[in-house]
Amino acid sequence: MSTVFSSRERAVLAIVLVTTLMVVIDVSIVVTALPNLARALAFTQAELSWVQSLYTLTFGGFLLVGARAGDLIGRRRMFEIGLGLFCLSSLAIALSQGPMWMISFRAIQGIGGAILAPTSLALMSSTFPDGEARDRAMSIYGSAVGLAASIGLVLGGIFAALLSWRVGFFINLPIGIALFVMVRRTLQDKKIAGTQLDLMGAVLSTLGIGLIVWGIVHAGETSWTDTATDASLVLGAVLFGWFLRHEARTASPILSLRVFSDTTRSASYVARFCFLAAMVAFFFFASEHMQLNYGFSALQAGMGFLPMTVVNFFVALRCASVVRRIGNGRTTFIGVALTLACMVWIALGATQDLSWTVGIGMPLVLAGVGQGLCYGPLTTLGMRNLHPDDVSAASGLINVLGQIGGAVGVGVLTSAMLSLGDGAADFGVTFTGSALFLAIACLASLWLIERRARVTS
Repeated sequence: MSTVFSSRERAVLAIVLVTTLMVVIDVSIVVTALPNLARALAFTQAELSWVQSLYTLTFGGFLLVGARAGDLIGRRRMFEIGLGLFCLSSLAIALSQGPMWMISFRAIQGIGGAILAPTSLALMSSTFPDGEARDRAMSIYGSAVGLAASIGLVLGGIFAALLSWRVGFFINLPIGIALFVMVRRTLQDKKIAGTQLDLMGAVLSTLGIGLIVWGIVHAGETSWTDTATDASLVLGAVLFGWFLRHEARTASPILSLRVFSDTTRSASYVARFCFLAAMVAFFFFASEHMQLNYGFSALQAGMGFLPMTVVNFFVALRCASVVRRIGNGRTTFIGVALTLACMVWIALGATQDLSWTVGIGMPLVLAGVGQGLCYGPLTTLGMRNLHPDDVSAASGLINVLGQIGGAVGVGVLTSAMLSLGDGAADFGVTFTGSALFLAIACLASLWLIERRARVTS
């Protein structure tokens, strides 16, 4: 790294990577800890679902506003605000004595994450010059996102079984303090001249995305024909459509529609949305599958993801060199295709009486290779060839796609399992659904290869 990055670039990269690991791990760490958490705080099943759902709701709803706010008042200042909200709410969650206390602060933590995630990605684009340095930095960043999700599943099981679910939230405070010191020493506040607050866009985007996410989450708990679900989805779609129409006309948009002008970027957004819809749903259901059908404890379920986590780590380290040889598009396609192969294997295995090694452990190795290859290139392609004023908008959009994609995956496949499965725990349906999402991501990544071929010829 020292031969490519300057000392300041290395410092910024370290800040962004630690922040990314903290935010993403905190999402997945809850999944394997939910049963222990429910017993400790006497959650009802309905209350327990909101531990994750409300975080997703506020995270997704405030992402575009959080991204744009950095342009208005400075990215360092917004980073510090987001870091403060995230870490202090983490401390409050760790000290929770009841369901409502924890759920309320999970909502605040989601707002902090909605500021940190896009601000971190925008810092990457503004710090690293276009070319090899940025490609390598983006590859490392994107790989860290995929790796963090896997690590969180393992840590959640370890903490819940050997220590306490509270540890996963307590550790954010010392990490946050260290980050605050690093930020003060490294980053400078820089506002974009002429930027104004698009109040109408902020309200429309927050309400539109929030209602869509709520509707999707609610559908997973009830059904897609539920009146509240349908009303939320329709109203959210109308408000978001109004938001896009407004953004096309305003002088200082939160989400400039120029972001979609490049077809390669747009294809990468489709691939990212579908890939995360598949993988977030897979993580959610695979943990439950291992505990219900294989008799695993929370610790064993967390450790069950180790084949993917370990392989993901080593492949991610080599991803940048693979990209230099065959390009971002081909690397993305290979990564998504391998992950699709893993999902088909697991879906078929879920209908058979297979051992964990054959039914889950071995295919997870393929998923580790796939994730390690595609997260970084997808991020690079989504942030490539942007107008300088659109960096924050694109970083917010990339995170929005992840949040809504994950919510769609879990919501759609929960409903599919309940309506199409033979029982409440028919995981073959959900894994097949994840495979279908990955198949669409595969088709989108084929377009990335074609576009690269035209540009370089």
